[in-house]
Amino acid sequence: ANTTIYRQQNRGIKVLSSNSSSTDRMKLQHEQTISQKLPSSCHKRHVLGITIFHGQNALVFKWANGITLKEWIKKMQLHPQADLKVRLNAALAIISTLRQFHENGVVYNHLTIDNIVLNSSGGNYDATFIDLQEAVDINDVGGGADSGAGLNGTGPVEKTMKRVDLVSLGVVLNQLFQGDIGVSDEVTARSIDNHDRKKRGKKLAPVEGLPLYLRSLISALLLSSGENADTECYENVDDVFTDLKVFIENRNLQKYSLDDTEHRLKLDSDIFYGRQVQMLMLMDLFQSVIVLGDQPTIAIIAGGPGTGKSTLVNQIKKPLEEKGGRFVEGKFVNFHQPDVVLTAALDTFFGILFDKSRDNPKQMMLLRWRIHDAIGSGSDALLNIIPNLQKLMTMGDEHNPSSHSTRGYNTSKRRGDIGIRMKYLLVKLIGALSHRSHPLVLFLDDLQWADAMTLDVIRMIMTDPDIEHFLFIGCYRDSEVGLAHPLTSSLNDIQNQGTNVITIKLGQIEKECVNSLVSDALCLPPSLCVRLSTVVHRKTGGIVLFVLKFLKSLNEEGLLWFSMSSRRWEFDLNRIKVRGK
Repeated sequence: ANTTIYRQQNRGIKVLSSNSSSTDRMKLQHEQTISQKLPSSCHKRHVLGITIFHGQNALVFKWANGITLKEWIKKMQLHPQADLKVRLNAALAIISTLRQFHENGVVYNHLTIDNIVLNSSGGNYDATFIDLQEAVDINDVGGGADSGAGLNGTGPVEKTMKRVDLVSLGVVLNQLFQGDIGVSDEVTARSIDNHDRKKRGKKLAPVEGLPLYLRSLISALLLSSGENADTECYENVDDVFTDLKVFIENRNLQKYSLDDTEHRLKLDSDIFYGRQVQMLMLMDLFQSVIVLGDQPTIAIIAGGPGTGKSTLVNQIKKPLEEKGGRFVEGKFVNFHQPDVVLTAALDTFFGILFDKSRDNPKQMMLLRWRIHDAIGSGSDALLNIIPNLQKLMTMGDEHNPSSHSTRGYNTSKRRGDIGIRMKYLLVKLIGALSHRSHPLVLFLDDLQWADAMTLDVIRMIMTDPDIEHFLFIGCYRDSEVGLAHPLTSSLNDIQNQGTNVITIKLGQIEKECVNSLVSDALCLPPSLCVRLSTVVHRKTGGIVLFVLKFLKSLNEEGLLWFSMSSRRWEFDLNRIKVRGK
C-alpha cells in the first residue's frame, strides 16, 4: 500500500509513497541486499539499485517477463481440460526456484500466487519470485553455525523458517492444480504465521480429483512439522522436487485417484524391484539364445525363498511373446510326485495351445507336422501321459484310433513310468516346439526337489545338437542345495559336456528398493516413505515376499491405513517398530 510500481521498458521502478516511514525505506534496502545475496542465475527479482524518483525513494529492478501465477490460473480457468502436464511443468518451475533460494540461505517467507511470475519458453516454464522485502537471510536470524544450520537445512532455526515456505508452497500448489484463486493471502498467512501448533486450527486439505500421489504430496506440504509424529511431512524442498519428478516420469502414478482406490491395501504378488542387474543378465541370455539361435544355455537362478526368483523369470514372458515364442513352466513340490512335473507342464502348455488352435489353424497344422516328424508314429505312450498333446494331434480326426487309445488307461500311474525311449521322445518333442519363428523357454521352479529322471531329460535336451532357439531356466533354493546334491552333480555333468550354465544369484533387495516398493504400493511420494521402509527393511531382511506379507499384515492390524482426513495412507510408526516380524 506504501509503494507504486512503474514500468519503463525492461526496467521496473518501485516508488515509496510520500507518507512512507523509515521502516519502508529499510525494506527497500533489505530487498536490494537479498537480491545481491542470491546469484544472478537465480530466478529472483534482480535489483539494479536504489534511487530517487520524483523526490521519493525508489527501487530499480529488471522487469521479469511473463504473468503472475494468479493471472496464469485465471487464464487456465478458460481451458478447464488443460493437460495435467502443463500444470506439472509450472509447479516444477516454482519448486525449482524455491530450491535456489534455500540453497543460498534465503527463505522467501511470502510465497503467494501474486508474488510468482511465470514465463513460458518452449513448453517449459521459468518461475521468478518478485517482491523480496519479506525474504529472510537465515544467517541474520541465528541460523548460522551456532544453530547448526547449513545448506541441507539441518539447523533447528533453519528448519523452522524453511517450513514456512513449504507450507506456503502447499497452498500455492493446491491453488495451481485446483485452478481456483479463492484461497486468499489472508488464509495463507493464517495457515503459516502462527507457530504455536496447538492453535493452528483446521488443516487445509488438498484439492479433490487429483491423482492420489499428487494429493499426498500436497497434503504433506500443508501439514505442520511435528503436529503428528506419525504423519509424514516435508522438511526440505529438495525432497519435494525429487518426488514431483518421480510423479512426472511415472505415468502409472498419474492414473490413480481416490475414486479408484479401496481402503484395503492391494499388493501385486508378482511385484518386481531391485533386480536390474540380474534382469540384464537374463535378457542377454534371452537375446543370444532365443533370438540369435546360439547354443542352448541353462540359466540357473539361485536364492532363498521369497527373493523373487520366479518373478524375475516372468519378466521375459512379454518379450518372448513379442517374438512369437512359447513358454512352458512347471514347479516341483516337496514330497509330491516330482516325476510328473515335466509332463504335467507340457500337458498344460498343449491345453492352452489347443484352446487357441482355432485362431490360427495353419500354424497348428505346421506344428502338428513338426511334432509328428520328430516323435514318429509309435508314440502312443507319450500321447497317453500328455493327453492335451493327443487332443492336438488328433484334432479333426475322429476316426483316428489313437484318439481313443487312452480309454481304460491309467494316465496318472503311467506318467511316472518313463524309460529311455520316453526320455528320448520328450527331448524330440522339445526340439519340435523350439523353432526360429517360435523360440521356446522351458522353466522349472524349485529344482532342489527335482527327481533323477527329470534332471536326466534336461541333460539330454541341453546336449542334443538339433535343438536351437531354446533356453532352459531353472530356479532353486540355494540354502537346500550343497555340493553333494543331485542337482549340483547334474549341472556339473551338463557343463562338462559343453553346455553353458549361467548362475544368477538373488539375495535381499536394498533399502532404496524397499522404499520404492512401499512408495508404489501406497501411491505415496518416496521421501514420505523413508522412515517406514527403513523399519520394513530391517524387519523383513529385504526379502520381497516378506515385505509384501508384512505390509499386508500392518494394514489388517490397523497400523497402516488410508486416512479420509489427509486423503492418503498413514501409519503408526512407533507401534510398527515394536511389532514382531
